Amino acid sequence: MAESLPDDVFGLKDPFQKKLVVVMAPNEASFRLIERVLVRIADLDLRHCKNKIEALAEVFMYKPGLLIVFCEKNDDTLAFIRLVRNNPSFRNTPIFAVFTEPQTWAQKLKRGLNIAEKFETPLVPDILQAKTEGVLNLQ
Repeated sequence: MAESLPDDVFGLKDPFQKKLVVVMAPNEASFRLIERVLVRIADLDLRHCKNKIEALAEVFMYKPGLLIVFCEKNDDTLAFIRLVRNNPSFRNTPIFAVFTEPQTWAQKLKRGLNIAEKFETPLVPDILQAKTEGVLNLQ
């Protein structure tokens, strides 16, 4: 009988698989800001989606390790996160929300969206990078 080998013979845990991060940012400049920070992280597949339809398709088809939502208005950011969370398969997908304006009390009190991290502009690059690495390394 042939001896079976373990799936991970060298203990590398699939070294060729990159971690997928989807960024939903209608504004190209917003995406470039995030890209400049996250390009420092090794083995990262960063995908930019400019509209809700494109972003939902990307999220539902590829199940990213992290979704970053950076819309022009806070309400648009929260609405898109709600769309993703409405699907039970994505209730635990890590999501970062980037808010472009100070949050209102009503926005701060909203619960149930399970947002992993909330950022406000201007973004602090080192914090964004550290939080992203932390989320992706836990998977």
